[in-house]
Amino acid sequence: MSECNQGGQRRAKTLSGESNR
Repeated sequence: MSECNQGGQRRAKTLSGESNR
């Protein structure tokens, strides 16, 4: 459960950073 949650949050951060860039 923890791994799944961390993976999703990490993906969202990458997408947000790429979009902002």
